[in-house]
Amino acid sequence: MLNRNDNNRSDRFKLSNEEIKEFKRIKYLHQKYKLLKFKSTPLYKFGNLICVLSFLIYFELFFCYLFPLSFTEHKISSVDAGYKLVLKNNTRLINELKIVDSDSKYYEFRTCKLLNKPNVGDIFLVSHDVLLRKKLNAVFNEESGAVLIWESGSILFLSAFVGVLTLVLYIYNLNQEAITLKAMSVINLITIIALIFI
Repeated sequence: MLNRNDNNRSDRFKLSNEEIKEFKRIKYLHQKYKLLKFKSTPLYKFGNLICVLSFLIYFELFFCYLFPLSFTEHKISSVDAGYKLVLKNNTRLINELKIVDSDSKYYEFRTCKLLNKPNVGDIFLVSHDVLLRKKLNAVFNEESGAVLIWESGSILFLSAFVGVLTLVLYIYNLNQEAITLKAMSVINLITIIALIFI
């Protein structure tokens, strides 16, 4: 059993203020050197490039969702509507809309905006984003405005989630650590690949 009064252990000595300042300065210089060395590596350059390009793609998706830029015209070949029980001005609102266009492409909408069911042969516009050409909205008439295409909800959610995560990690300078930069790059690459194939 060790005796606390045993003199085998040397007493701790107190550092002076100058020694503490010097120790902090050396630690700061060591961290700065480590960061400069990491910034010259290919991981830092390519990892940040992947993250920034991915964030720009997420931003572009949301911008094109809010402010549609490119449209394509489609002709309705069949339409099926599900109605809500709630009446608005003695008219039942459409809750669910399934449309097949003349090119046999299927579109599904969940909305409360449409008052009139579109007819077979009507033209509707589908908006896309510019880079990935993902279908985001559809416009049937000027009254209804833009209606979200059901499958684009997952695209927008995924891009919003990973985009906000990337932004937060950049705000806290976590891209200056090798482990977090690798993780951010891999997450963004997987997300972009998923967005391409959704």
